[in-house]
Amino acid sequence: MAFLKVKLIRAGTKRVPVGVGESKSKISKSKGPLVSVPIGKLLKGLQAKSISGDTDLAIRAIQYDSHQVQSGDLFVAIRGLQKDGHDFIPQALQNGATVVVAERDGDYHPQLKILAEDSRLALAQLANNYYDHPSSKLSVAGVTGTNGKTTITYWLKSILEAAGQKTGLIGTVRYYIGEREITATRTTPESLDLQALLAQMLQSDVKAVVMEVSSHALELKRAHGIDFKVAIFTNLTREHLDFHGTMENYRQAKGILFRNLSQGSVAVLNWDDSNSRQYANLTQAQRIFYSLKDNKAQFFAKDFKSSPKGTQALFATPNGEERYQLKLTGEFNLSNFAAVLATAQILGLNYWQIKRGAESFTGAPGRMEKIDLGQDFNIWIDYAHTPDGMERVLSTVKSFTKGRLICLFGCGGDRDKGKRPQMGKVAKQYADLVILSSDNPRSEDPAKITEEILSGIKDKKKVKVILDRKEALKYAVQSAAPADSVLVTGKGHENYQDIQGVKYPFNEREIIEEELKRQGYSKE
Repeated sequence: MAFLKVKLIRAGTKRVPVGVGESKSKISKSKGPLVSVPIGKLLKGLQAKSISGDTDLAIRAIQYDSHQVQSGDLFVAIRGLQKDGHDFIPQALQNGATVVVAERDGDYHPQLKILAEDSRLALAQLANNYYDHPSSKLSVAGVTGTNGKTTITYWLKSILEAAGQKTGLIGTVRYYIGEREITATRTTPESLDLQALLAQMLQSDVKAVVMEVSSHALELKRAHGIDFKVAIFTNLTREHLDFHGTMENYRQAKGILFRNLSQGSVAVLNWDDSNSRQYANLTQAQRIFYSLKDNKAQFFAKDFKSSPKGTQALFATPNGEERYQLKLTGEFNLSNFAAVLATAQILGLNYWQIKRGAESFTGAPGRMEKIDLGQDFNIWIDYAHTPDGMERVLSTVKSFTKGRLICLFGCGGDRDKGKRPQMGKVAKQYADLVILSSDNPRSEDPAKITEEILSGIKDKKKVKVILDRKEALKYAVQSAAPADSVLVTGKGHENYQDIQGVKYPFNEREIIEEELKRQGYSKE
């Protein structure tokens, strides 16, 4: 595989006003009259099987939730994982929909009926037209891969804003328009919501957008039509097989991002993960590689040293050697930074601009998040919930732990069951004490989940089962001695516990800090 020279792309500066409202808690969905858009504009490039009815209509808004439909709206019937939008066409018409886009014909009679092979694709195309292609007026960087997406997006946001660029962020933890927070409904929003969010960012003078692009979003066409200036691949390991079925399907879903890149875009690929070769062959974009192992990559970590306090690193880049003192620790975070560094240079930032935002970054919420109230042992919370993610954080913490390593985790219910014994095996391999507890059991029995984790652990000595997660957290802190490390994985930034469809308030950091204070530690 040839390594190509880096080509710099400057962040865009133009903006076009888009008529959408503002909201501090969610993506704006204006309830009042919107500027009507001619149906002809929306239908440009739409892949439709048939169009019948009045094509001179003007559309108030696009909806995929029949409850949100108002008079003059276009309703798109999409098939969800649990419900089928086609079943709600009558309700959409009753609420005033004048146009219906669907995959199946039937006994329903809007003023305009559009039948499409794939209504999810149609929704993405219609939304992009409705909001006037906002991503084409922004510098959008998308990140896909099993692990590292959240850290990379937050790190890039820190660098871009330190360089004076107002930045939008879309991802698992929350969405940002500059400093304004919006509650995240999913890692990558539905296509209509995503286009609306990008339009709000453009209207708010955002220049660059960093976003996580999940495999679900790619498979379900949520990100279709987004003009990515840069697309980053981190790594690929077992995850989401409850949705994709096989690793090959999962691999191909990630590849959609790179297959759809334009020639003017750049694919930033992790040379240390062999899947990068496949994605490099898929794309017509320019290919840039980063590596911790191969000095032929354009961005190569020549020398680095990690400790609990952070990482010192020397990188070889197309702009010469660059030295960084990072607050994040571990090789996996150094790999994340290599992707960040490559992307920042591609977006036109210089060494001092990158250094300012890179070295001040303290981490994304719930990603190797340290809890320090002055205790003489280390405590970290991390979102790792895959065998590979567990191994990455466990091996890192193990490498600088002088005492014992205590690991507390569980596995989520209604998700890939095959990874449960693998996670148990990895935890026992690195930890001196393993505490198994409930994660987000959802509709499953936590005890049954724990049994499946235990099936991967041959030697069950020094394995403790405490299903009540609050009690398990307190026990982990109580068990720690000087120089020990406590690593709590699985929930990370989450502030709830999902049990039988109900999300109960649950903040691990608060519980741990409460126990530390009970033992006499404090932040003072």
